[in-house]
Amino acid sequence: MGNRIFDREQYARTARAVAAEGVVMLRNEGAVLPLGEKEKIALFGRGQFHYYKSGTGSGGMVNTSYVTGIREALENSSFVLNQKLKAVYEEWLKDNPFDAGAGWAGEPWFQKEMPLTEEVVAEAGKESDTAVIVLARTAGEDQDNKAQEGSFLLTKDEEEMLRLVCGAFVRTVVLLNVGNIIDMKWVKRYEPSAVLYVWQGGQEGGNGVLDVLSFDLNEILLETEQGMMMVKGTDLHVNRLSVEKGEVDLAGNIDSVAYSDVHGQGKQQDNLLSKLFR
Repeated sequence: MGNRIFDREQYARTARAVAAEGVVMLRNEGAVLPLGEKEKIALFGRGQFHYYKSGTGSGGMVNTSYVTGIREALENSSFVLNQKLKAVYEEWLKDNPFDAGAGWAGEPWFQKEMPLTEEVVAEAGKESDTAVIVLARTAGEDQDNKAQEGSFLLTKDEEEMLRLVCGAFVRTVVLLNVGNIIDMKWVKRYEPSAVLYVWQGGQEGGNGVLDVLSFDLNEILLETEQGMMMVKGTDLHVNRLSVEKGEVDLAGNIDSVAYSDVHGQGKQQDNLLSKLFR
């Protein structure tokens, strides 16, 4: 490779941008996103303590000098995370550590979720305005396609977490740290405010998620049947996003609306790699 010098910081910036660009937002009711500066957040789900940067097998064995998960990224932002709730999880994790399984391609496809009580959720609601729930799965060898709990289906503890948290908080965001799609019937049952597939974004994945949760309000890029629709303006908000109905409600000062052909070339094609929200 000669004397080529790799700029690791530039690679990290690119990896972060790609992680953000890959996020798929399925729902954003009541314009819960973007989250405001210094938003008070209650972070639920044991997945916050073990971010899946990748699936299993050869990809999972890649050595990295660091991994920035969702919790780490949020803690390094302006958001205010509920430390009492974090302490509850950390105490439970002492007796329920991460199960690494039997090694290469032999780890469990999900980790046991901490059972929640109404009291724990209500206490978190006293200090936090928004609940962020992390649901996590590893992926690989087609094991994440099985129609069973902990794979394609949610576990009973995950279902109960969604029921309790969505019932107690008005503003709820669900982040799916998964490598494949999962059953989504729970969205209609519990009606969280926002739902995002954040996938497994590599070592900068958590920062990519942060960028999407706190996106700029001046430009919105939406994929439609007519192509990519770019809306530019100021103080833009997505009040409602319904993938099922193909409907979106935008509010704010709109300066322009333009379409680009998804089969176009040159700069138009580059738009496909633009951030969903920026």
